[in-house]
Amino acid sequence: AIGGWQELDDPALFDALRRVMSYVGALSVYETGAPIAINVENFRASVSAGKDDAEWETFVTGRVRHHVLNGDHRSILRPPIVDDLASALNETLTDQLPKAFFQTGD
Repeated sequence: AIGGWQELDDPALFDALRRVMSYVGALSVYETGAPIAINVENFRASVSAGKDDAEWETFVTGRVRHHVLNGDHRSILRPPIVDDLASALNETLTDQLPKAFFQTGD
């Protein structure tokens, strides 16, 4: 489960629950189209309330790579784990962007 609910005061908890209910309402009527031809880099926490990683393949025809970071949904966005996320994102972007993008003119 996603942790941190106990840290919220009543107004913040009410706002978070209102947003969750809004998301549930939107998801209940959402219909996907045909899979799109893109690659996906899926970054997620090792302690995850999410669904199976394989679901991405339903939505895309490109490659799907899964990156699992040690921690939960919130802790992967805080030091020190966020440094691992930053490194993984940097490596992924460096691998994906054209080499010319990183060349500097002298």
